Amino acid sequence: MLPNEQDRINSPFPPRNAHNTQRKELRRNSGAAACSVILMYALRLGLTFLTYFILSRTIGSAVIRNNYDAIYWAVSFAVFVVAFAVSGFVAARWVKIPAHVAVRLKPVKLSIVIPATFCCLGLTLAGGTLSMIISLILETTLSVKPTMPDLTTPTELIPFMMFFCAVVIAPSFFEEILFRGVIMQSLRRFGDMFALVMSSILFCMAHGNLVQGPNTLILGFAIGFFVMRTGSLWTGIIIHFVNNMFAVFLDLAFTSIGSNTEMYGILNGIYFMVYIVGAIAGFIYLVTRHPGFFRLESSGGETSARKKSIWFFTTVFMILLTIMTIVLTVMNFEVVA
Repeated sequence: MLPNEQDRINSPFPPRNAHNTQRKELRRNSGAAACSVILMYALRLGLTFLTYFILSRTIGSAVIRNNYDAIYWAVSFAVFVVAFAVSGFVAARWVKIPAHVAVRLKPVKLSIVIPATFCCLGLTLAGGTLSMIISLILETTLSVKPTMPDLTTPTELIPFMMFFCAVVIAPSFFEEILFRGVIMQSLRRFGDMFALVMSSILFCMAHGNLVQGPNTLILGFAIGFFVMRTGSLWTGIIIHFVNNMFAVFLDLAFTSIGSNTEMYGILNGIYFMVYIVGAIAGFIYLVTRHPGFFRLESSGGETSARKKSIWFFTTVFMILLTIMTIVLTVMNFEVVA
């Protein structure tokens, strides 16, 4: 029997079947979700500026320049934690979701989490391939190329530790709490598939660039699915942590070999083989050991998915978030000479 068949949380709130009531509450969820992402962006920008202003007045600009990498990633980590914590709290209060539902941290079986993690790692290859295809199409047709914020892995110990906290640890916990916790769980009363798709789209939008877009959309959906099937946010945290950690250490490995094309080819081959074979093996294991694992039952009422999507994406805050996402995405383009 699957873990969540014993303790399933399909609807964290009392069901409301009236058409007008569902529309009203869905739009409230939309406003809360969009506002939380907008607030997250605003807090990260404002707190970063404020922190550097305070540091420049206390320790001095020269100290900041001499220790730039360590200070930059330490500030990024602290700001990330505060921004996501506040945004998640605001969204949770807005939709009145109980803490034990939004952040359900019941124990999970490694016999499920490990193959699920490899399935997700394999899907990152699909996301990366799709990103490259989109980039190639844009380069050949419009002479522009999507870019993303610089995430070059530092090699010195202290900067690397701060980088690891900011890029691996903090997102694994706080992005999962917001997107697979507060947002996805509060949307499940409108249907599991609807909650999965909407939370994945918002997770994608929150990254604000087309390089990461396809991967975050696919990975967000997969992580959300496994969180639903296991009934625990620990599943998402573990998968997210392993994915980001592997990405960091792969970047270090590729950087260390420099221009050695032979070593690059060998390492690239090992990377692809481990991810592909691991994903296939993980999928087969889950299908054979847990029949019906990949079947998602959803009870979102009689309202069509199309109508619910329209309600969800036409609130004021969601329109503002969409415009902001488009602007940020366009800003993360560069003209190809």
